[in-house]
Amino acid sequence: MFAAPAGAVVASNGGAIAIPDSGAASPYPSGISLSGTAGTITNTTVTLRGFSHSEPSDLRLLLVAPSGRSTLLMSQVGGEEQVSNLTVTFSDAAPDLVPSDVEDDGTFNSGAYKPTPDDEEGDALAGAPAPPYGSTLSALNGSDANGAWKLYVLDAAAGDSGQISGGWTLDVTTTGGGGSGGGTNGGGGSTLSASSLSLTPATFRPFAAVNGRPVSRGLFRGTRVGFRLSRGATVDFFVHRLLPGRRVGTRCLAQNRLNRTRPRCVRAVYRGKFFADGSPGAQSARWNGWLAGRRLAAGNYRLMLTARAAGGVRSNSLTRVFRVL
Repeated sequence: MFAAPAGAVVASNGGAIAIPDSGAASPYPSGISLSGTAGTITNTTVTLRGFSHSEPSDLRLLLVAPSGRSTLLMSQVGGEEQVSNLTVTFSDAAPDLVPSDVEDDGTFNSGAYKPTPDDEEGDALAGAPAPPYGSTLSALNGSDANGAWKLYVLDAAAGDSGQISGGWTLDVTTTGGGGSGGGTNGGGGSTLSASSLSLTPATFRPFAAVNGRPVSRGLFRGTRVGFRLSRGATVDFFVHRLLPGRRVGTRCLAQNRLNRTRPRCVRAVYRGKFFADGSPGAQSARWNGWLAGRRLAAGNYRLMLTARAAGGVRSNSLTRVFRVL
């Protein structure tokens, strides 16, 4: 057990994690236990050491906190090229997503990445808590850090294997305890519901780029996102690009020379998120069609909404498909 006061808590499990050519890694899960931390979680990062795999896009990595909340760190991303002995940190504050397609998004190297789940609404990992899984590490905020943390590593396709030879490190920041617990936002209650997600128009041009900054100009006017909340909450919007793929077993993968004769399917590739503060009732706000300082490329996309309120209360998820010109 690892004991520490409120603040930054760092703990490691240096045991190697062996990843077979298909199925659960060993051990499954790999664990770290914390005790004696005060307050609740405000920030979490995870670092993998000695990460190697002959096809990283086979992998699904799920972090589960003692509260049962979870974050899908990576899934169906990292490309199909072999990586060796990487040090990979997952942090919401990282500048980049894990490359989804190495040819389009760059090489998967050692560094810091945002959690990048292409399928947070997808199938459960065997032996792990059931989905839906969080797609950011902030999904763990507000919960107790004390107890068993679990890292599930699953290889979802046959033919490639790997390892995390140096194990993993957990870095958790908590806010001091001593209070009697938080209240709720105006309206209160233990439930939160979202409805009526819309994009008007659903086909649009993002703001133009002028000196690298978004500017509404002519037809480049973005869209308006509408939704309704049962109570005040922060609303997270997750954007996935919809791309053609090939069905291999239960997975939809990027086409390559080995699967090009398989049935066609549509892949949802995570591109990023934005958020808004919402009051009870109907809401509407303009979105410029930019993410992380870049205009969305032309194509088809899916927008997913989830809301979160005080006390860790979360809403249902809503989705809409839109097109960028």
